[in-house]
Amino acid sequence: MSDEALERYLPSLERARNAKCEVRTRVWWRRAPVDVLAWTPVTVRPLAALLIRARPRRAEDDTVAPGDASGIDYAYVPDVPLALENGITALLDPKGFLPPDCLRYDLDHADFGGGPYRGGPEREPSFHGYRFEDVMKQVRGVLDGWIEGRGGREQVDVRAWAWPFLWITFRKVFVEREVVLLVRPDRNLQAYVGR
Repeated sequence: MSDEALERYLPSLERARNAKCEVRTRVWWRRAPVDVLAWTPVTVRPLAALLIRARPRRAEDDTVAPGDASGIDYAYVPDVPLALENGITALLDPKGFLPPDCLRYDLDHADFGGGPYRGGPEREPSFHGYRFEDVMKQVRGVLDGWIEGRGGREQVDVRAWAWPFLWITFRKVFVEREVVLLVRPDRNLQAYVGR
């Protein structure tokens, strides 16, 4: 995987500002909407959605059954406000496009190791510093049941991609806005404002 290919899909506030992206919203002290990306963020959380494409294999030639209705095509998004989650899920619907190889994520080698002490907290899997948070538990729960129902791991093809995004909170003069910033499949920046 080339670092340059990956860099194209890593969002940053600096990149958004340099590209002159704007997230306009109304505030009580101005008539015209203002650009919240010009404000100083209160929090910036690097997160990643996990796109899953899973299909049963055909027994006769060990290939993946194309368009199998019993497969999984879904974008699992960390816990963000619903308006932001809906925007991300709609944009990253894995039925609509094939994500690039630089975003591939190997679920079989995800670091689920325990902490340094017995019973310690588990290390959270991440993708180049972008955390999945609760997504891994959701994915594991769905995939484990789905794989078992199809005869085991050898009978299915499961592919995963991590899609990095930033969840940013801006606050100014009693106004707070939640913004998600991510790179769309066409490599242009996209921003969603939650409130």
